[in-house]
Amino acid sequence: MDPRTTKTLSYFESQSVSRQWAPFLDALGSVLTEQMPSRDLRAFMRALGKRMAAQLPLAEVDTLDDLQQCMNDNWSALSWGWVQLVEEESFISIEHCAAPLLGMFGQDSVEWTPALLEGLYAEWFREFGAGDPLILAQVGSAPVSAAQPLQFRLGHPSAFD
Repeated sequence: MDPRTTKTLSYFESQSVSRQWAPFLDALGSVLTEQMPSRDLRAFMRALGKRMAAQLPLAEVDTLDDLQQCMNDNWSALSWGWVQLVEEESFISIEHCAAPLLGMFGQDSVEWTPALLEGLYAEWFREFGAGDPLILAQVGSAPVSAAQPLQFRLGHPSAFD
């Protein structure tokens, strides 16, 4: 087993969705999936993520490493996993590990729940100084298990070709 998977599984063993909220969130995820198309759910979750970012402000930082640390401080306080930011040639790679979204909303939510993080990261990067021509979007296929990281990319539209 690769080290990232081992770390993620160990993390999940130490965390859980509150018993108080687990049935509600699972039912909510099922009803939303049944009632709305994935496209609309993604738009809703992205807007929710942007609003959530306003409630989780980041300290002013100058480097990508410092930004990553601030993000991870927020995630640690919420038990929402961790993020790794990597500056590539034409984009920034954002890999969020151990997100609790599948555990909260159930397996049927894999197509739309990552948009919550997409909106949140978009807003955080906007606050960090990412300009309008840059977009932030999920890349890759939806994860089939919570042990798989969610991947996003920040860059010009050409970075997604």
